[in-house]
Amino acid sequence: MLKKGRPQTRKVLANNLRRLMVDRNWTQAELAERAGIAQKTVSQVINEASAASIETAEALAKAFGLEAWQMLMPPVSTELEKAQEMATLIKQVRNSNDSDREVIVNLVERMTRK
Repeated sequence: MLKKGRPQTRKVLANNLRRLMVDRNWTQAELAERAGIAQKTVSQVINEASAASIETAEALAKAFGLEAWQMLMPPVSTELEKAQEMATLIKQVRNSNDSDREVIVNLVERMTRK
């Protein structure tokens, strides 16, 4: 049976947005600009005044380098963010040319010797 009141997903999304904004020291205006949406929309989502559309959730997540589904997981963890960064880094290494890949491997080997 569903509880009365606002859906839990609104609260989860709002909490994740607040935490991610604090971590980056972003204002609502900065998030809105990075997400390409209106500041009023950011405010409504953060204050749980309205539900975010799928497109809005995707734009907000993208501003943080995340996927929309990740923003709906209570709570978005720093480890998840780091995993996303690592996945992006691995993709970039895989797509690099042989010379660049060799430089990267040598750098990592030097770093792990310490």
